[in-house]
Amino acid sequence: MAREKDIQSDIMYYLTSINASVTKYNVNGFGRKGEPALFASVIHSGYKYPIALYIEVKDPDGEESTIQRIKRERRTEAGHLSIVADSVSVVRDFINSL
Repeated sequence: MAREKDIQSDIMYYLTSINASVTKYNVNGFGRKGEPALFASVIHSGYKYPIALYIEVKDPDGEESTIQRIKRERRTEAGHLSIVADSVSVVRDFINSL
């Protein structure tokens, strides 16, 4: 089974391969509670400006903590794109669905 950090690395590799800018938030567990693992600025042909995307990375058996879920829901309510991904395909499919 893929580990969370390996999935995160794969997602970062994919995002940079499509010329997205990627910022890793939680470095060695010293990030702020509830913040997503990654922030990406994705260039998409259907949009005038880059798309801001927050990504919480989990392994396939992992679950969001309550604070992560609350913060993700707040970002979504504010109009931001925020997803939970347990694989590169989740991120790729989300971007392709825009």
